Amino acid sequence: MKKLLLLTLLSLSGLAMACPNLTGEYQCYDDENGYYSVKVTQKGSGAKTVFTVIDEIDGKSVFHADNKWRKVSQDGMKGKEKYNCKGNAVVYNANFVAPQSIKVNVTAKVELDASQDLQTTSNAQVNGQNYPAESSTCTRL
Repeated sequence: MKKLLLLTLLSLSGLAMACPNLTGEYQCYDDENGYYSVKVTQKGSGAKTVFTVIDEIDGKSVFHADNKWRKVSQDGMKGKEKYNCKGNAVVYNANFVAPQSIKVNVTAKVELDASQDLQTTSNAQVNGQNYPAESSTCTRL
């Protein structure tokens, strides 16, 4: 009985760490770039999931959904970022310091909506001031 309970708990904890299957091709839009295509592939599972994203704007990016902080430099800012899977979403957290000691914190959540389109919701805070949440959808092709 104890073994059965342990196996059940282990399988449930594995489900909690499971990443959504975001593999596919999408068409996205933003005011700055207009329409552009995005291709997402992924390998592994749970904390070993690796996402590869190729888009017409930024090229190829690789993300490890292992909930580990990694040092990054982006647009003149230095900081750290991490990705993890939570429920049916991939969650992104980042803390940057921009020139002149401006602190930027970003949280984003990417998930599939009912139509299997990519839905992204993000929040930003600059020097402790919250900015309105932003949301975007990329249509599955």
